[in-house]
Amino acid sequence: MKKIVFLILTLSLLLSCKTNDVKKIELEYASGIENIKHNLQREKIDLFEAYIEAKKYLSGLNEGTDAFIKCKAYIDEIISQIDKKATDLFKEKKYEDSLKYSLSLKTLNANPSIPLRDVYLEYSKKLDMSSDIFTRNSIKEDMANLGLLKNEEVFNFLKYYKDQKSSGFFFYYFDKYKKLYPSLITEFPQLNNYYDELKAFSNFNIEELMKSVVTVILNKGMNIKDGMGYFDKAIGSGFFIDDDGYILTNHHVIADHVDPKYKGYTAVYVTTRDDPDTEIPAQVIGYDKVFDIALLKIAKKNHKHLVLGRSDDMKVGDKIYTIGNPIGIKYTVTSGIISNKEIDFFQLGRAFQIDAAVNPGNSGGPVIDEKGQVIGIVFAGVPQYQGINFAIPFQWVIKTIPALYKGGEVKRSWIGAGIEVKTVEDAQGELSWRQFPQLIEIEKENNGKKETAIVRLEERPYLPVAEAFEKDSQGKLITLVYGISLEYYDNNILFKKYKVDKVYKRMLGSMVEIGEGDPIIVYDLKYIEKDKMILFTVRFKKKDVGFLDRIITIPAYVEINTIL
Repeated sequence: MKKIVFLILTLSLLLSCKTNDVKKIELEYASGIENIKHNLQREKIDLFEAYIEAKKYLSGLNEGTDAFIKCKAYIDEIISQIDKKATDLFKEKKYEDSLKYSLSLKTLNANPSIPLRDVYLEYSKKLDMSSDIFTRNSIKEDMANLGLLKNEEVFNFLKYYKDQKSSGFFFYYFDKYKKLYPSLITEFPQLNNYYDELKAFSNFNIEELMKSVVTVILNKGMNIKDGMGYFDKAIGSGFFIDDDGYILTNHHVIADHVDPKYKGYTAVYVTTRDDPDTEIPAQVIGYDKVFDIALLKIAKKNHKHLVLGRSDDMKVGDKIYTIGNPIGIKYTVTSGIISNKEIDFFQLGRAFQIDAAVNPGNSGGPVIDEKGQVIGIVFAGVPQYQGINFAIPFQWVIKTIPALYKGGEVKRSWIGAGIEVKTVEDAQGELSWRQFPQLIEIEKENNGKKETAIVRLEERPYLPVAEAFEKDSQGKLITLVYGISLEYYDNNILFKKYKVDKVYKRMLGSMVEIGEGDPIIVYDLKYIEKDKMILFTVRFKKKDVGFLDRIITIPAYVEINTIL
């Protein structure tokens, strides 16, 4: 498995919040190894945590001592237990769980008793009988990236995208795998013909594309306001992504239907272009609150679906089209361009800003390129950005679709570190969709020094910062959210005084006139749960203008994207 590499400019916070507070190390023995064994036996930690704890303990021992030798032997024992667990799960036909342990062994440069290809193949066979094409293809992509596929298997993988006329994905994988599999083109020269064919192909026909777009209706029954009864309905858009009746839309369109806190009546329906008067009951299969995506299913099969494309290939200024139902006006087409690709809007990755006219009701509709392929999903009606329109890039959607098919709320992995990296998307793209728990190796550069580390992937909380607010210090939280590193020097009864040690670029702190070396007084730092908002009230004075004090409150949305 390739090493996860990202450049860390500073490790601003290693979150003390864990996804499972039960797993705490109990110290009952004099020996660190005995403590680890004790906690492993009592299931306070798992094998991956035991490995990391043992490695930490080993790093503090002198090489050649009895304690060092004993610790190394115990680490080898843990690796053997990981291998046994992978084998046992394989024999029990729990291939997905076996894969987590097998991949962890690869990370540790240990050869699993069951070859990794065999685990993947059995997992794939199981999926072939019961799962969707997106999940099957994601597994094949993992295998191809690890060099585990034969040339014929890579050819069939590429041919799927050729048959789907999905030129963006075909070109990307063609360029990638002809390098990784040097004899691929020699054995299958027709791939060059496929490439030329797709270069010349365009699927752009708005009238045809509209047939794959649906109206999504959230029916909330009859409600009463000011003594008057009215039918409460929310309307959004969506589109078919396969032949089995699966539809993508925005989570916020159907949010009340899946929100356990909502106690009222809800039902989800869709209407199609060819039968706009019939409301077809829809089932919510899965949803992702982070990227605001939901997967619906209706009983109607063999409906024409859209071709899915690659948003990575889009450039600022490229022409795009949207199809949707703005303010309930069905099947409206608007056009525009990609205005910005660097919008820090989500917790993971970035959003597109588009200048095509969209309104509430467009939410969940497709953003289409000039070849007629979906490169994004409209994200309309954001209160704090009136007049500015956004889209969810399909590079994030395509990674999320297999998790949506599994059902329920999408869960992701993380390493629990708040960091600043040069390529946030690359790091999050590598980590967030991996299976968890498992061990991975990362390479980081901290203050010019390169280091490698084995870390354990865990389940990522929906709002990591909200959890950090319950457990971390004020100074760490200010660094994490605002990018202002503080050096504490006085603790007043009413407030704390700091000196600014560093202000990180592109974070909120760099957008106000607080500079490095400035003295500041923190009046308040609070999290407003209902608004998902953080408010930081601070008093400061510039070093070069000593007689002027300023008091400002800096708002920040809790969905920051600097946490892996």
